[in-house]
Amino acid sequence: MDLILRCLIFSLLHQSLYSKPYNIDGLLENGTGAIESLAKPLQDISTKDYSWAKGNQTCSQLLKDCKEFLDLLPSSSSWMLKPVLALGFLQVGCLTEQEPFFLDLIKDKNARTLFNIMAEQTNNSIHPTTTNSHKSQPDIQKHDLLRFNLESLSIDAQSISHHMHCSEIQQEQQDVLLKGSILRSHSSLQHAMDHCDRVGPVCAGVTSDTLGQFKSVARNGGYIIPHVGSKLWLHHCTAGLLRRRSTDPECHSEKELRIHNVMQWIPVVSGYYNAGSAIYYATQGCTAQAEDRAIDASIDLGYDALFTATGGVSGAVSAGVGMAVKPPLRDGVKSAINYFKAQWSG
Repeated sequence: MDLILRCLIFSLLHQSLYSKPYNIDGLLENGTGAIESLAKPLQDISTKDYSWAKGNQTCSQLLKDCKEFLDLLPSSSSWMLKPVLALGFLQVGCLTEQEPFFLDLIKDKNARTLFNIMAEQTNNSIHPTTTNSHKSQPDIQKHDLLRFNLESLSIDAQSISHHMHCSEIQQEQQDVLLKGSILRSHSSLQHAMDHCDRVGPVCAGVTSDTLGQFKSVARNGGYIIPHVGSKLWLHHCTAGLLRRRSTDPECHSEKELRIHNVMQWIPVVSGYYNAGSAIYYATQGCTAQAEDRAIDASIDLGYDALFTATGGVSGAVSAGVGMAVKPPLRDGVKSAINYFKAQWSG
């Protein structure tokens, strides 16, 4: 009964609480502004009691798990997870702003910036705007792009192309850019697609910038980020044998799961935690587990934020407007979940 009650509370919170976008464009446009913004003190946080999210776990055990888990994290995910954990443990009453461990989590300038972004969102939660639009197919397409980023972070990324089978170049995606090593520049889209098809899995896809130039981009080291005016045609290649499930020993961490069982209940924190842990699992080669977390994160943060976070960007400041919360359509996300579960079981 207690679990059912928590699930109900969690559902109600996520249906009613969304966060205002925190505009940090100025941090990117003005170097001086970035320094001044980073020097700001931590924002005050509205008092909210989520101590019940701990369940029967003690703060001492959770903090011990947290410290041991942080030792395992690569920099690609720790920059996000440290401030998230600081805010999360603050909300459940396991830390105060004066404790050494809390201060250690947000001592980095980027960590303080992201902490303030989340605090702003926590303090200014608003109700989502209702809509009658149905855009499940674009969400599925965006999940393909997010999957590409997660696989690029994988420990198997450098050798994955040798095990791939490519079937087609997917239709045009708007306002996203494929970054990486340029294989060749082309005078037309057709020439670029033909070249990508000839070289096979080595080519990740074709991208065009705001100047309308077409380029085929290498898969190894490639990643996708939001970029208004750019277009992408992703080379659809699969390598199912390299995918690890969350049940594999390498992808099962009791410490991380205990932390997740707490963070998942806290609005704002849950979205960022799922995004950060998705990056962590991707770097361990646990692509399926990473996708599960990324799907959960997309409900809270939106795909643009995840493209930015997983696209090789280091630090909250460089993440820019992608870190602003932009709630996607829930029906689209649910359609994506059903679609990809069917793909995995097939």
